[in-house]
Amino acid sequence: SWYPQVITFSAPHIVAETRWLHDPRYWRGNVEVLCVAQQDDGVYPNLLVDRRLFRYTNWLPSASVDALAVHPDRALGERLLDSFVRDVRGNATTFDPDGDGLLDPRDHYATGMEFQPSFWFHQGYDDSKPATDLERVDFTTYQAANAAATAHLARMLGKDGLAEELDAAAARARDALLAKCWHADDGFFYSLRASDDDPARCKEVIGFYPFRFGLVPDEPRFDEALRALVDQKEFWTPYPAASAARSVPVFTPHVQQWPGPGGVVTACMWNGPTWPHANSLTADAMAVVVRTRRAPPFAARDLGVFLDRFARFHAEDGDAGKFLIREYGDGESGVNWGCADYFHSTWCDLLIRHLGGLVPRHDGVLEIRPLALFAPDDPRATFRFEDVPYHGRRVGIEVVRGKDLVVRLDGAVVARGDARVGVQLDGALAAR
Repeated sequence: SWYPQVITFSAPHIVAETRWLHDPRYWRGNVEVLCVAQQDDGVYPNLLVDRRLFRYTNWLPSASVDALAVHPDRALGERLLDSFVRDVRGNATTFDPDGDGLLDPRDHYATGMEFQPSFWFHQGYDDSKPATDLERVDFTTYQAANAAATAHLARMLGKDGLAEELDAAAARARDALLAKCWHADDGFFYSLRASDDDPARCKEVIGFYPFRFGLVPDEPRFDEALRALVDQKEFWTPYPAASAARSVPVFTPHVQQWPGPGGVVTACMWNGPTWPHANSLTADAMAVVVRTRRAPPFAARDLGVFLDRFARFHAEDGDAGKFLIREYGDGESGVNWGCADYFHSTWCDLLIRHLGGLVPRHDGVLEIRPLALFAPDDPRATFRFEDVPYHGRRVGIEVVRGKDLVVRLDGAVVARGDARVGVQLDGALAAR
């Protein structure tokens, strides 16, 4: 099967998830094998045992620097830095020939989102015709995130000049997204036709990715995109989020359908079904919005609903006793389709950081800020995490009725407080 191979599309999710294992070699090995196989142009290829394959756009450097916030390892960071710099520089050189800061993957398969409607917007959604080259929201978002994370790593390693170069690369991608991909009339981020920057005006789940990586200013003009996420007429299907909005003419929540002219159908369709890959990024985007925006257009409990439905999406045939996640599924019924045990998403990472509130930091401060995802009388508002590995220690988090917070370090209580406020313990991880 293709799926058990080392695939760059899933690698960042795997890194985010396995960084919470006590043994860091699993996330580390996934990154290092891709760095060893990195091409001369900076691209990370997909890998079989005996050969390299095509590429996927990804945020591997960003995910890896995040993982170093859970398992600090300066020597590993030094080994990875050069590879991440080559990735950022190579993407800019190879995929941004006009230098406008927006990246064109040149192949809809390279996005991991085959047959996403935007690639056929300019052909009247006739997917029997060649796909349009697009400067993409997702690829450019990854470039901004990877550059910013690599800059942070360089600065931690004392390479301030290199960090400044990478900060500039991150700003160039971010500014291009905000200036060119944001469509003020529609209130959404769109990919652009590479030949003339004409927007592909169909709302797709990648429009939330800039929020996930903190690239969007806290300004009311961007709230319209966020409202679309929780709008049942747009992305909020019974098993959200839809990969394309209901307002897209070729939308369907059902798998392997293309209800438009041409009608080419393949095993992978991103025109409305629910994809755990996108759901993981979208859930993170919702959390970033709730945590950082002064007047978010949805609440933490909306994220709780999202995660609850995402949990149910992990059940085989709706049976909560049979946990199994597949590649994607029907957004109306929740029935999954494709490869079993599909590791192209995060789940534990979302719960540890947002329900439990453990904030990964590079400075060794222990910060716990749970989001109030459920009402106090909801059984899910009472929970406990035990022995979560963090900076070589074991963290425990207990919340009762969404209010009473107890934090343990190596089994000993180090803080009690209000879960709605959280705690920050400076120097706690250094003391033994």
